[in-house]
Amino acid sequence: MTDIDTASGATPSRERDGGEVRDREGSGARDRAGNILRNPVFRSFFLGQTISAVGDAMVPVATAFAVLHISGSITALGLVLAVLWASKLVMAPVAGQIADRFARVRVLIWSDLVRCAVQAVLAVALLSGAATIWALAAGTAVYGAASALFGPASMGLVTETVDEEHRQRANALVAISQNLIVMLGPAFSGLLATMGGYGVAYALDAASFLASAVFLALLGRTRPSAFRAGRPLTEAAQETALGAGEGERAHDAGGFLRRELTRFREGVAVVNKHPWMWSSFFASAVTNVGTSAFFVLGPAATEARLGGATTWGLVGTAASAGGLLGGMVASRWRPRQPLVTGYLLMALLIPAELGALALGGEVVLIVTAGLAVAAIVFGTVLLDTAIQSQVSQDAVARVDALDTFISTLPMPLGLLAAGPAADLVGLPNLLIGMAVCTALANLAVLLARGARTYQGLTTDNSLTEAELA
Repeated sequence: MTDIDTASGATPSRERDGGEVRDREGSGARDRAGNILRNPVFRSFFLGQTISAVGDAMVPVATAFAVLHISGSITALGLVLAVLWASKLVMAPVAGQIADRFARVRVLIWSDLVRCAVQAVLAVALLSGAATIWALAAGTAVYGAASALFGPASMGLVTETVDEEHRQRANALVAISQNLIVMLGPAFSGLLATMGGYGVAYALDAASFLASAVFLALLGRTRPSAFRAGRPLTEAAQETALGAGEGERAHDAGGFLRRELTRFREGVAVVNKHPWMWSSFFASAVTNVGTSAFFVLGPAATEARLGGATTWGLVGTAASAGGLLGGMVASRWRPRQPLVTGYLLMALLIPAELGALALGGEVVLIVTAGLAVAAIVFGTVLLDTAIQSQVSQDAVARVDALDTFISTLPMPLGLLAAGPAADLVGLPNLLIGMAVCTALANLAVLLARGARTYQGLTTDNSLTEAELA
């Protein structure tokens, strides 16, 4: 999962002047949280993020169809997907440093353009019949590395362009759109691959990334306020926002590796100031092991005693609906103690899902699956908002990349070890054990310093007299 100062009470609007985006306080800037999409800067970012997510959602299905069509080998499919996963993990720590050094808009645009180019080349290769497994693997590696750049940069850009008062709503809207796309994107990609060929699916992937880059280009050079959330930006943060290349000037005397190591240590030092962040990252890692094993063991468990494929299909539908529910709740509700609320819900509902798969009935499993995903999405939005409020703009992308790296690193272990572990200790016992570990890991976050004392902004949808004027 991908992780107080007082807000100013008004959202800066931005007008284009000489190709640059300038902050100003105006009537259009005083959008309520419910009207965050009226902010033209966030709207362009949101559309770019959403369209980019369409491409991401279509890629796994298109890749699976293409590899199986060329080779007919499940082993080859596993190789290509492993390359995709590995390239994302390797790139994750570096991605945060890149997103904190250069203008985030430019990083997002380059991420989209590189993925557009890769998918376009593969589309031509597939349509011409020249594609090979090794070409798909190489393209997937480049795609995964470019994709890893997008998450940290997008989180940093939300911090730059949206005031603290509106960030939770902004994060929730992004979560809603992504979960809706996750629900519909794979089915659409499969339909395209069946009707028009695998190259057509790749070509539309490329078009989606190009469209995303166009919307992001409308942002221009976003120039955040020098005093975001009541806190002055550091000189490095202002230079980062303007794309001034702070990293190169700050470390001219050092070599490239020394410079990158220094920047990585700076990100770790930021997290060290907030122990609850470390706890949340490791809780996410434990949770991801449990949830990845859930989707490996689920088909076998439902086949054995819960109605088989029909029930499992309903579980997937409930999970998708739960993701939308979690995003919608996060867009409307701001608990006074966000970390306490989010991690209590996850400590209760995620283990309930695992327990239902081990011992519960069909209805209980379907309901708990939806509620567990809703809790994950809701908790993730609250965590991201908390990180954005506590970390300066010049470090937030590195913190997000560190979160992504730690929380997703054990997922392959969960996928690979679930089957052998179930054979060793028994499927119900394994699921109950994972439920207990998940509950303890999420509750442990609340024991870390700062987790219970952190308070977010409370929900207030009323308009002030200034906003009515």
